[in-house]
Amino acid sequence: MNQYLKKPFWSPYVVGTGIGVLAWITFYFMNEEFGTTISFIRLAGILESAIFSHLRPISSFFTQTLGKQPLVEWYFAFFLCIFVGAWISAKLSGTTTDFIPTLWAQNFGVSKIIRICGAFSGGALAILGAALAGGCTASHAISGGLKLATLSWIFLPSLFAGGILFGLLLYTKR
Repeated sequence: MNQYLKKPFWSPYVVGTGIGVLAWITFYFMNEEFGTTISFIRLAGILESAIFSHLRPISSFFTQTLGKQPLVEWYFAFFLCIFVGAWISAKLSGTTTDFIPTLWAQNFGVSKIIRICGAFSGGALAILGAALAGGCTASHAISGGLKLATLSWIFLPSLFAGGILFGLLLYTKR
C-alpha cells in the first residue's frame, strides 16, 4: 500500500471507485451531496462579513443563496481537505517540482506569472460556469450523476464537449 501512495499517477478506476464509495457513504450517513462551489460562496460571505461588516444589506446574496449567514461547515472542510490531500500526495510521490507541461510551454512560454494568471482566470470561469449550471462538476458528475438527475446528465456531455472544444482552441498552433 505504501508503494501505491508514492506513485505520481494513480489508477483512475481505483480513484473513481473510491470517490463513488465516499459519495454513497456521504449520502447515507449525512444525507448530503458532494460539492465544492458552495465553499467558494461561503468563503466569500465570511470574508465579506469580516471586511465589510458595516454593509450588512450586501450580505442578502449569501442569505438568499445559503438560506442563512455563511458558516464554516463540512463542505468547507471537504474543500480544504482536497488541497491538503493533493499536497500530501505530491510530497509522497516526490512530484512537487515546478513542472511545466511541454504543450503549455510551446504555446504560452514558461513564465510563472502567465501560469498563475491562467490558473486564476480558469478558476474564475469555472466558478461562473458552476453558478450558471446550478452546481460544480463534483456535484453534477458525482452526486447528481449517482442520483440520476436530469440536469446532471445534460451537464456531463456538455462538460466534455466544451472541454474538448476549448482545449482544441487553446492548444492549436496558430
